[in-house]
Amino acid sequence: MVKRYAAMVAVLFVVLALVWGWMFWEKSQRDQADAFARPLQEHPLPAGMSLVVADADKGEDGSTIGALLLRGTTDAESLLAFYSDTDYPPAKEGETVTLEVREADDSSLDALRQANLYEEGADYWFVYVTSAPAA
Repeated sequence: MVKRYAAMVAVLFVVLALVWGWMFWEKSQRDQADAFARPLQEHPLPAGMSLVVADADKGEDGSTIGALLLRGTTDAESLLAFYSDTDYPPAKEGETVTLEVREADDSSLDALRQANLYEEGADYWFVYVTSAPAA
């Protein structure tokens, strides 16, 4: 009986250690993504634009992504020029950083409507900064 109890405690200890390790790793990944995205997210907004959502995440391919979803009337070239005035250090040494601007697609606009964040007549733009291993 004592051996069975000791084995159960050992298994429980191993499971708790694995769960704690996984949670620590997930938090570490989130903290790294947040730190990478900070220069983009702390950048002032262009005149006439408002922030809808800001997020950061690690991609399945090992990349790190920071993103803004902006609302307002502008064009991709103006947004790219506006956000290009900041240095975006890579998430990891040796990685390449890219800055992209894309207009929100229909599925993104549908999601905004469902979340009651959509305003008729406004343009919606994603601004992405990505850090990925050099190709």
